[in-house]
This record gives sequence, structure tokens and C-alpha cells, in this order.
Amino acid sequence: MNNLVYKHFIFSSIFLIFGLLFGTIYSVQMLGYFVDNYGLLAPQTTRSLHLSLMLYGFVPLMLSVLPFALFEKEGIKSKEGLIYLDTFFKVWYIFLIFMGLTILFGVQRHLPFYDFHYLLNFILVAAGLFYLLAINSFIKNISVVPIWVRISKKIIIFSPFLLIILMNPIFGQVDKTLVGPHGDNTLGMSFALLPIYYLAIKLNSQNEFFGRKRNIFWIIPLFGYILSVIYRITVGNLSYNQEWFLQYLTLLYLPLLLLWVKDAKLTWQKDTALITSLVAFAFADVEGNILFIPEIRALFHRNDLVVAHAHIAVSLSLFLLSISIVQSFIDSSRLKKFVVYWTIIFCLMIVVLSVSGLSQAGLFNLSTEPLWTIRSISGVLALGLLLWFVAPIKQIFKIDLLRFYNLSGFFSDTFGGIMLLLFGTQIFSIIGIYEINPILNVVYIFMIMVGIIHLIGFLNKQYEALCANITSWTRIGVSAVFISLYLQNSIDITGLLVAIYDFLFAIFWLSFLALRFKMEEI
Repeated sequence: MNNLVYKHFIFSSIFLIFGLLFGTIYSVQMLGYFVDNYGLLAPQTTRSLHLSLMLYGFVPLMLSVLPFALFEKEGIKSKEGLIYLDTFFKVWYIFLIFMGLTILFGVQRHLPFYDFHYLLNFILVAAGLFYLLAINSFIKNISVVPIWVRISKKIIIFSPFLLIILMNPIFGQVDKTLVGPHGDNTLGMSFALLPIYYLAIKLNSQNEFFGRKRNIFWIIPLFGYILSVIYRITVGNLSYNQEWFLQYLTLLYLPLLLLWVKDAKLTWQKDTALITSLVAFAFADVEGNILFIPEIRALFHRNDLVVAHAHIAVSLSLFLLSISIVQSFIDSSRLKKFVVYWTIIFCLMIVVLSVSGLSQAGLFNLSTEPLWTIRSISGVLALGLLLWFVAPIKQIFKIDLLRFYNLSGFFSDTFGGIMLLLFGTQIFSIIGIYEINPILNVVYIFMIMVGIIHLIGFLNKQYEALCANITSWTRIGVSAVFISLYLQNSIDITGLLVAIYDFLFAIFWLSFLALRFKMEEI
């Protein structure tokens, strides 16, 4: 279990890195730099990629570990279940790759929190089926199934069907997210977090008798939300005052969470991530209710203060909640430092965005450009901090020639492919090439994947020679094709340079490192 979760923690972090990267690029674009309204990195695209990767990448993947972390805590094992869980992660990665590339190439719905094509939901449904199989495999080994397991199973069974229905562009509810916020929606969304927080607190609880219920604090909001759904279906839209009342019901979550924390005997020293997440949730709840006051909402609706509010909810509350779930599996001595530094960086970002929002609302006259500059710097710091936390630093310093070969291949191909994919138009314009064939994007993706094979070899010593062989012969084939096209005058000297680079990189392994590696084995 530990190895499985840690492996997917690292792989999920790759999507988080890209989410932060696109957020930083968007922030820089808001300052007037690198704005390309007609290329792949148009501002609306970088914004969409940032939001989509932050919402559908690392956070939900790590939250999905929660029931299995509880099984592990209670000593419930299932090898079959772990295989299904591993497959769930892989299918979700397929969804993220399709989502990211389709959005990058302009397939967007222009919805704030759901900008990917509807058909991709069927990949999520497939992932959900493997998740259900994983849960079932563990349940088989439980003599008395706890109520939280039974409820979780029912939710997992119905979720795929709800996803397909609610996200349908014709009769679903997703397009209504363009207008809002609605008090009943925020009541329902925040209520959905309650069982997750309950189980996360249970996971980290020092009290074996944790679980005393304060039903009144969640029954009232749930009852209010159910009534609002019935009202919308049978009568019509709610009035603003009705929504306002439902919004204020979210405040009942705060004493409930406080009592749970007290029961569980959480401590700052041990539960830094979870406690910080709860504080952020409470702050976002209170701030959200203040922002719902009509006079205040009119001032701040859709300005930078609302952006700051979203960063509190996602980058602090949800992200640190997900970290608290997997912290026992990642075994990092740097975890507490990471949580503290991450919180400081995002608090800085939230403060400058809030000040910018106050200025945009006309409360005082202040240029927002310096504030967005600080926001951009904060994004770079967050990206650097994440790389420091997840990068295999020890493996990088314990390096031999073969590992260096694979690491070099990863950096040159993966990062080279990413740079060409994102900034190819600008790069080629420097050498006087202004018309780029879109088919080259396939070549860039191919480069990236060759680099990923190198990364697998770097991270897994038992596969390092195999990965080097695969990539080397792949490079030989690619080199032969490029040289043939060049001699046929079908491509220019750029293709010849690519062929020479790939050929030399491959020959270095095949004629030198491979022989040395085999000699060492003898």
C-alpha cells in the first residue's frame, strides 16, 4: 500500500506542477507578457488549463486514497483491491492527458470549472468502476462493514450515473455554473466536503472512540439543501433572500468541525496539514457568507477578491486536506516545512489578490500591476517549493553514468518537447519560420513520451538498461527517417539537426554505456 500510494503521489504531482505552471503563465499574461491570442497559449487557454488541472488532477486523486488509508489503519488488506486501485489511477491519468491536450488545442466549453469536452466524462466513469471494484475487494475482508463504508459504496455506485447526467450539455446542470453563486449550490458543495473531513479527521484521530455525532449541525443544512432542490424542480428559481438564507446555513458546519477536531485530539505538531486545511475551510466559509451580502456582492462579484477566495478554497483547504490523507504514506521529513512554506506562499498570494480586489471595487486607488507581479512571483515560489518536495533529490545525487544518461534524456526530450509544444511558434519565429504545420504537435508529444521512458528508467534501477535500449533504438529509427526526408529535400536543416542529435544520443548508449554496463554485470 505504501509503495502504491507513494508512486501515485509522485505521478499525480506532475499534473499539479503543470497546474501551477499554467497558473503562473496566466498571471504573467495578465501583466501583458507572453500574450498570444491566436496560439496554443492564449490567456483563456492557460486559465482553463490552470483551473482544470488544479480541480481534476492531484487533489481528487489523493482524496480518493482516503477509504483505503482507513482500511490500512484498521489492518484490512487486499492485494486484488490494490491492483484495481492502481488501475483506477492509471485510467484517471488517461483522462487528465486527454483533458489537458484537448483544452490546449482549443476544445473548450468556456465554463469556469468544467471546460473539457463532455465525452471525457466516460473515461471518468471507467475509472469509477475500477474504484468500485477496489472498494469491493477490501469489503470482502471485513466481517462487520462499518456504516461509513456502506455509505461510501452507495455514493461510488451512483456517482458515475450522476456525472453523465449532470454534466450533459443538453439537459444537465453544468452550464448553469456560468451564473452565480447560488446559495443552495454552495450549501450542497460544502456539505459534500463534510464526510471527507469526517473521515480525514477519523484517519488522523488520536482518540479510538472518535465518532460521536452532532447530528443537528449537518441535518439542518442537508434538509435545507434537499428542500431547495425540490423547490427548483417543482416551482422554479429561488429568490435572492431564499438563497441567502441557505448560504448562511453553511455556518453550521463550523461548530461541527470544531467539535470533531476536539474529539479526535488533533495536534498542530502531528496534524499540521489537516488543521491548516480546516482553518482555511472555516475562513472561506465565513468570507463566502460575507461576500453574499447584496451590497458587498455587487462590489466584488467576479473581481480579484473572488479569485483570492477560490485560492483559499482550493490551494489551501482542499490541497492540504489531500496532503493530510496521504502524509503517512509519503514518509517525508520535509512534510511539515512544506506545509508551512506552502501556506505562507499562498497567504501572500491571497493577500495581494484581495488588495487588488478591494482596489478594483473602488475602495481605494491602487495600481494592480505590482500586486499581480507579486502574485506571479508567488506562483514561481510555489512551483519551486513543490519541485523541492517531490523531486527524488537523493536519487539525483546518487548517480552513475547510466542514470545520468536517462536523466539527461528525460530533461532534453520531455522538457524540449514541452517547450516546443507550448512555445514552438515563438521559437521558430526566431529563425525565420512563421508557418508551423500542426502535425508537428504529434512529433512534440512523441518527444515528451520518449523522455518519460527515460524517467521511468531513472526512477527504477531494474528497468534502467531496458529503458535506455528502447529509447536508443527509437532514436535510431527517428534519425533514419529525418535524414531520409532531408536528403529528399522534404524538410530543412532543422530536421537534419534533430537527426544528428538523436543519432549521437543513441550511439553514446549503444556503443559505450551498454558495453560498460554489460562488463560490470560480468
